[in-house]
Amino acid sequence: MLKSLQENLRFIWTHPLNQKSKLASVSRFVRWQLAMRLTQSAVIHPWIGNVQIIASNGEHGATQNVYCGLHEHIEMLFLLHSLRETDLFVDVGANVGSYSLLACGVAKANGIAIEPVPQTFQRLRKNVSLNQLEGRVVLNQCGVGAEAAELSFTCTANCTNHVVSPDEKTSSDTIRVPIRKLDDLVDNRNPFMIKIDVEGYEAAVIAGAHRTTLCLEKLGDFAQAAEEYVKMTYIYPESPLVGEAAIRLATHYYRVEERFDTAGKIYANFHRRFPTHPLASRALFMSAQCHLKQGEVWEEERRTQGIPQTQLRTERILDEYRSAVKSLQGLIDDNTGTVDKEMRAQAMYWAGDASLRAADYPGAYIFLKRTVLEYPESEWARRSRGMLLQSAEQFEGLE
Repeated sequence: MLKSLQENLRFIWTHPLNQKSKLASVSRFVRWQLAMRLTQSAVIHPWIGNVQIIASNGEHGATQNVYCGLHEHIEMLFLLHSLRETDLFVDVGANVGSYSLLACGVAKANGIAIEPVPQTFQRLRKNVSLNQLEGRVVLNQCGVGAEAAELSFTCTANCTNHVVSPDEKTSSDTIRVPIRKLDDLVDNRNPFMIKIDVEGYEAAVIAGAHRTTLCLEKLGDFAQAAEEYVKMTYIYPESPLVGEAAIRLATHYYRVEERFDTAGKIYANFHRRFPTHPLASRALFMSAQCHLKQGEVWEEERRTQGIPQTQLRTERILDEYRSAVKSLQGLIDDNTGTVDKEMRAQAMYWAGDASLRAADYPGAYIFLKRTVLEYPESEWARRSRGMLLQSAEQFEGLE
């Protein structure tokens, strides 16, 4: 009891929105506690704009908003500034509905609110009804996971109710709750923002969102998104989402962070693990591009150190170019029917380019000549002719 009081007071005293009125915020807390003990019933509290929220003692998801205005002020302000009337907001783990009330009552967006615990869901429903948001908010009493199922949830832990793992020992009461995939709940609509608060079950929620735009990337928090992707690969290794998550990770590292070594390994692993996937050939091609880019990065580092052009390419750099050729050769020789003419022509051209960088002039000549002869009308044949002319000195005597 005393520890809980201390934690509440510390939270209120240090909350950024209370910094100019610390004593007033503590006074508000004291008055609230006294009122709760006198009335022993829920209170309708005027909140933001015309929105009201029902709160009673012990409902931390609501009472912290009473004490501080916006409990999780950074996330809530982001929501208020980002959402528009035409947007769809999905609230996974809605609790009593604080985020849904802000999204749909203040920002006027449309919403889907999902809460598994029956008692908490009833408070969510009352808050939506109180603010006359039934036309904007679709309510779902269920959990969200990777597959439709039924799981045990705690039901007396307030804001920290959660899925009970098979080996967990809990003192809280538990209930059985139906689980649905987020894809099925969203039903092909395109959410602008998704909030997930499911006490450690996030990976399973995302695993059930194959068609739904992944929320963490849309929020710009790719570091957290990457963490969830990695969790997914370990927790649900057989999920079809694992392949998609790998491609998204690799593409981010390649295009945004320019971590070509990391991206290349992910692309190559994807191709090995999912050889018949529609993106398998593209992944192998991109792994080769990563080897080329990594070689270029190391060359540039040596160039900035003043190393002469003739000494730029160390064995490590040459190995990158040889690895690119090996990957591209795999595409050229592929006979599974997954590599189309455009991809094979590209692979031949880039294999010639990489061979030239690796000083394998006979190999480069063969790849470039094959591109010209087998795909004469393609863009890659045009580029190959240019490279053959440009490097004619190296190819002398190979006709």
